[in-house]
Amino acid sequence: MRLRGVAVGVSAVCLLAGCTSRDVSTPVPTEAAAPYLCDGVPARGVALLTGASAPKVEQTGGWGRKDRGFYCFVTVEQDAGLFRGLTVIDQRVGATIYGSAEAAQAELRATTGRLITASAPGVGAVYGSRKGDLTAAWSCGDRYLEVMAKGVFDDGRGAEQDLSNLVVSMLPWVCGGEKAPARTVGK
Repeated sequence: MRLRGVAVGVSAVCLLAGCTSRDVSTPVPTEAAAPYLCDGVPARGVALLTGASAPKVEQTGGWGRKDRGFYCFVTVEQDAGLFRGLTVIDQRVGATIYGSAEAAQAELRATTGRLITASAPGVGAVYGSRKGDLTAAWSCGDRYLEVMAKGVFDDGRGAEQDLSNLVVSMLPWVCGGEKAPARTVGK
């Protein structure tokens, strides 16, 4: 009985003080849904992946453009010498270091990282290090999607699966011919 009272007391103090514990058991969804931090970038997936409910967000360009790419910068924390956050990039594969869809897909298949499984056309992989930068990329047709994460995986979540799921959730506007939903957060 006494332990129950202590647990209730600690819970009440945390509730009043604003303590929160990060959800490490709910997977990042593989289907995107509103709200969107940037065009086509689902807020729920980003919040689960980074633990940030109200990050600073900046968007440039647009999905599927031939002249310049789409960039969504999600900053969780920014101090001198420290950046924690995500960058989502959609661009023509010809504008990447690979130069062609065939080269990009061959490189992703040969990665030492983890291949991404999805029903969309193309090939994807997650590579890098949890301690540094972790990147998930997908190449299909003439498009190349990349999500780079830095400093957001120190809490017990499945980093590779989180990034993989976030990429899969955005594949309809990269490879499926769908128009990316408009940004709904912070407009």
